[in-house]
Amino acid sequence: MKQKSDFITNSSSASYILTLKADVSDMSLERFKKIFNEYIEIYKNDIYKNNKIRFWDGVNVHKVDKNMFEVVDWTSMHNDNDDIPDYMRDLLIESFVGDRDWGFKVEKFRIDDDH
Repeated sequence: MKQKSDFITNSSSASYILTLKADVSDMSLERFKKIFNEYIEIYKNDIYKNNKIRFWDGVNVHKVDKNMFEVVDWTSMHNDNDDIPDYMRDLLIESFVGDRDWGFKVEKFRIDDDH
């Protein structure tokens, strides 16, 4: 448990880091952001899922290697895996099931406790 200034809590903020591998061997960050933003737009507009993304402008996408990129999202209070953003959970499933080819696949996913 963590003691805050005036109360004690079990939960804390957390960052969700999704590492994605692009199909192209040396993709620029700008090109990857364009592809990933297309995924986000399709995801947001899927009428069957009625998806909501609280805010998105692509600044949380970073290049980590020639064809590896990280997408970082967060929550102010991480209680369990239900707090993982829906678009990340759906992308994890789609990457392993192979329903759609987005031009990238999930390589790794981790949750960092921000305290």
